[in-house]
Amino acid sequence: MTSPTVQDKPPGDRRSKYLIYFLLLLNILNFVDRQLVASLAYQIEQALDIGHAEFGLLFGYAFIVFYTFMGVLLGTVADRWNRPRLIAIGLTVWSLLTAVSGAAQRFGHMVVARMLVGVGEATLTPAALSMLNDALPPEKRSRAAGIYYAGSPIGFAASLFVTALFEPIIGWRGCFYVLGLLGLFLVIPTLLLRDPPRRAIRDQQLELNGDQENLTTWASIKLLLRTIKEIPSFSLTLIGGCIAVYFQNAMNFLVLWMQAERGFDLQQATTRMGMMVIVGGVLGSLVGGYVGDWWEARKEGGRLYFASIAFLFVAPLGCIYLFADPNTQPWLFYPPLALTMAISMTMFGPVFTVVQDLAPPQISATSVGFALFCFNVFGVGLGPLVTGWIGDLHSLTMGLLVSVFIGTFSVIPFYLAARRFGKDQQRLEAIRDL
Repeated sequence: MTSPTVQDKPPGDRRSKYLIYFLLLLNILNFVDRQLVASLAYQIEQALDIGHAEFGLLFGYAFIVFYTFMGVLLGTVADRWNRPRLIAIGLTVWSLLTAVSGAAQRFGHMVVARMLVGVGEATLTPAALSMLNDALPPEKRSRAAGIYYAGSPIGFAASLFVTALFEPIIGWRGCFYVLGLLGLFLVIPTLLLRDPPRRAIRDQQLELNGDQENLTTWASIKLLLRTIKEIPSFSLTLIGGCIAVYFQNAMNFLVLWMQAERGFDLQQATTRMGMMVIVGGVLGSLVGGYVGDWWEARKEGGRLYFASIAFLFVAPLGCIYLFADPNTQPWLFYPPLALTMAISMTMFGPVFTVVQDLAPPQISATSVGFALFCFNVFGVGLGPLVTGWIGDLHSLTMGLLVSVFIGTFSVIPFYLAARRFGKDQQRLEAIRDL
């Protein structure tokens, strides 16, 4: 299937809003399936007889081994193929393998299933963010990405509520079976989505060498490598995102930490964490998108300046809730934790918009796929693995404490990228053509 012809006029508001919220729905399901492992961490560790470090490997690298590599490759495919069809294929794969995850009898079985779930989920975000970037004007792209990434905390919270409500009834395995079946029901509506016309024009007239559909995977990768080499703020944004994602994914141990080291039972830990994720995570994702667009309209690099300021507060807040007693000091436990959740989500709208703004438009989805590759290898993988390893050696409290201090260091590359943003956008013109 070839790409649609390029048009300057974006789709109507009604069609754009439907696209945003349908992709949000898919991303919610994506994160419910992904985060269900974290929500059921205690039960999975007991059933498969594994430790914290092995669980960190299961949630982290076991998932992203294929997710990262396929994300880049499928990003190049999304830059030239029908994106709703690509997403529908991925949705089918990850839904089937989510159901298979529930049948795992050994650690190795679960590892293989999660790896293949990653292959399916790798289709979604590069194609979805590329579609949103094409469907919306520049001043609305960050907020659209923020709305889309609100699916992360909503999905995480939904996985917690699913665990609290259904695990006592159908068991942890049944939760995987039900969610896998639910995903298959959304395949046909996904196929019916309209693929927005691709933008060969981004803010100014752009002359492309050849047709968009003739840009091969190798040509896309060459153009991406040239962007990394010649646009420093592109690389700095990715470094800041990797550090922030490391901290964010270390927080996946919070449900287990609340049960193992703070005395909560399963329902208490999942429902209370779910409420904090819903309130803090959704608010943070939306604020990051809207404030990022607002600041960018007033100052070049405004989206990144906002991210650098927000992450200054990660370590101070972490020191408060990690050492507070949730029973006798609830105001020092719940609000700082919810605010930390909010901060962890503020980066996604701004960062994914900046990544596409600093890349040639013909590799928009490829740039998102590469960003996901970096975030997953150095963030999603390392965060749970190192935190779990420290948890086995000392305590999960210590592992989580280390993660919040690491997360605060994202301020440096975000700030440096913000300062170079305007200059590098001008330099981008020189590398737009292969």
